[in-house]
Amino acid sequence: VLYELLTDCKPYELTRHSDAAWEEAILGTEPGRPSQVAARKARENDSVPDKRRARLLAGDLDNILLKTLSKLPENRYASVEALAQDLRRYLDGQPVQARAQSLGYRARKYLRRHALGLAMGIGVSGVLAVALSIVSWQASKAVKEASRAQAMQDFVIALFEDSGNASSTRGVDVRALLDAGVSRADTELAAQPQARAELLGLIARLHSGLGDDTEALQLLARQQSLLRPLGDSVPASVTLESAALRGYSLRQLGREQDCLDALGPSLSRAQEGASTDPLPAAEFFSQLGRCHANLKGAAIARDLFGQALALRRAHADAGALVAESENDLALLAPPEAIVRALRTALAHLRAAGGEQRALGVEIWRNLGDAYASQGNELEAEAAYRQALDIALARFGPNHPRTSDVQQQLAGVLLSSGKLTEAERLLGLAQESLLARWGANSSQLADQESVRGMVALERDDPAESEQLLNDAIRIWRRLGNLGVHAFDLCHLAQAQNELKLDEQADRSRRECLAKLKTQPDSDPSLAVAPVVHAANAALDRSDIDEARAWLSQLPKNLSNDSLLLVRARMAQLNGEADAEQQLAAVLARLPDDRAHRRMRWQAQSIQARQACASGHREVGLAIREQVLSEVERAEPEHRRQLRRLALLSATCKA
Repeated sequence: VLYELLTDCKPYELTRHSDAAWEEAILGTEPGRPSQVAARKARENDSVPDKRRARLLAGDLDNILLKTLSKLPENRYASVEALAQDLRRYLDGQPVQARAQSLGYRARKYLRRHALGLAMGIGVSGVLAVALSIVSWQASKAVKEASRAQAMQDFVIALFEDSGNASSTRGVDVRALLDAGVSRADTELAAQPQARAELLGLIARLHSGLGDDTEALQLLARQQSLLRPLGDSVPASVTLESAALRGYSLRQLGREQDCLDALGPSLSRAQEGASTDPLPAAEFFSQLGRCHANLKGAAIARDLFGQALALRRAHADAGALVAESENDLALLAPPEAIVRALRTALAHLRAAGGEQRALGVEIWRNLGDAYASQGNELEAEAAYRQALDIALARFGPNHPRTSDVQQQLAGVLLSSGKLTEAERLLGLAQESLLARWGANSSQLADQESVRGMVALERDDPAESEQLLNDAIRIWRRLGNLGVHAFDLCHLAQAQNELKLDEQADRSRRECLAKLKTQPDSDPSLAVAPVVHAANAALDRSDIDEARAWLSQLPKNLSNDSLLLVRARMAQLNGEADAEQQLAAVLARLPDDRAHRRMRWQAQSIQARQACASGHREVGLAIREQVLSEVERAEPEHRRQLRRLALLSATCKA
C-alpha cells in the first residue's frame, strides 16, 4: 500500500491479471525500485511532478520500501512499529534502519541536518580529513615510509594552498592544477623517487578519469622509469595498480594489442601477489581480461574475469567491484543470457551503494547493446537514456564516456525514427570526439556513418553522400573498410537517390565484394544490399537488372525482404500470382513494431496491385491508411514516406 501511495504503481507488473499471477509475482518477482519506476513514468509522460517524485524517492525511501517487500522474512521489518519508526527517522532526517549504517551514510544525514552550521567549514574539513587519513595510514609504516608520506602530504597541501592564491575568480582549472602538480613533484620530491612515482601514478589516474588517457600514459611511462631502479623494494600493489591503469588507458585508446604486450609480462607477479594484494591483483586481471575480450580471446578473458571475481567476493568492502566483474562476465555469456546476467550485476551495484557511478554507465550501456542486438528498440533506448543520465551527472557533457553513450543512443533513435533527437546527440558528441580522437579516427568515422544514415532517412541524399564518403575515406586510410563495408552499401542508396546510378553500382559492388572477403562471411549479410539494388532497378522498371542482382544470392536463401522484392518484381512483370505472393508475405509478417516498416512496404505494393487490378477504391484506401500511419508513427522519416508513396503512386487520387 505504501509503495502504491508513493509511486502510483503496483510493485509488480503482471503479464496476466489473476490471483495466481499475483501470487507468482509476490513469491518470485523482485519489485521495481520505486525511484526508477517514477523516473520511467516521468520519461514516458514527460512529467515534471514525476521527475520530482523520482528524486524524492531515491535513497532512503527506496530502501525502506524494498525492505518491506523483501522475500526473506528476516530481511523485513519485525513489526509495523519498526516500519513507522523508520519512516519517522526519514522525516526527521535521521539515518534509517533499512540502509546499512555506514559512517559515510550517517555523516551525510548529519550534514543535512546541520548544513547551515557546517557549510562554511566543509572545504577545509575535507582537506584536513584527507591529510589526516594519509598521516594515519603512514603512521604504521617504518620511519622511511613515514618520512615519504610526510613529504607527499606537505606537497599536496602546498599545491592546493597555492591554487587559492590566483587572482582569477573563475575557479581552478583541474588540468592546469594537475600539470602544476607534476612540475612541483619534479622539483620538491626529486630526492624521494618512490614518493614521486606514486604521486605521478595518482595524477595519471586523475587524468584518466577526465578522459585524458594519452596524458595518463605519458605519466605512467615516467613513473615506470622512476620505479625500475628501485627493484623489489617497490610494493607489489603500486606495480599492479600502475599496470592496470596502463591497460585501461591503452584500451580506451583502442590499442588492445599494446595492452596485452604491456600487461602480459606482469601476469605472473599479479598471480603471486593475489594473496597479499587481492584488490590490485583483481583490477589487473580485469583490465587484462578486457583487452583479451576485445581481441576475441573469450576463453582467456573468462578465466581472468573469474579470478578477479573470486578475489573480490572474498573481500568485505568490494561490493561494487563484484558487480564490475559480473558485468565483465555477462558480456561473454550466450546472447539469451546476457540481459539476465547484466541485470544481476546491476542489482549488486545498487546494493553496494547505487548505480550513480562510472560502472552504472557501463552496465546500462551494455544493457542497451544487448537489447539492440535483440531488436528490442524500446528497451535499448530506455537503457541508453539511463546510461546517459548517469554519465551527464557523473562526468558532464564533454567527457568521452558521455559522448560514447550519446552516439549509441543516437543509433537506436535512428532505428526508431527519432531523427531530430539523434542528430542533436551526434552534434553534441562531435566536438568531444574531434578533440579526443582527431579528424582521421575510427571514432569519428563511426559518427559520420551514423550522421550519414540520419541525413539519408531525413531525405537529404546530398548531405548523406558527403558524410558517408568522409567515413569511407577514414576507413580506407585506416585499412579496415572491410569491417565497415555496409557504409559502401548505404552510400549506394544515397547515390541512387541522387540519380548517380553508375557510382551507386560501383559502391554496391565493392560493398558486396568486401562482405564476401570477411572471415567466416555469412551469405545472409548480402541480402540487404542486394535487395536495395533490386529495388533501385525496379524503381526504373528494369526487371532484368533486378533479376540479375537477385541471382547473386544462394537459391536456398529466403527471408521476408527477399520474398517482398520478388513479389514486387512479379507484379511489375504482370505475373498472375503476384497478388498471392504479396498476400503470402503479409501473412508471414507479425503485426508488431519490429516488422512495421516491412508491412508498410508490402501494403503499399498491395495498394498498387489493387489499383492495377481494377479495384481502385480498395487500393486508395490501403494507400491512405499506410501513409497516414507512417506520418503518425515516424513523421521524421521523410525518405521512407516518399518511397512508400512512390510504391503506390498508381493509386493517386
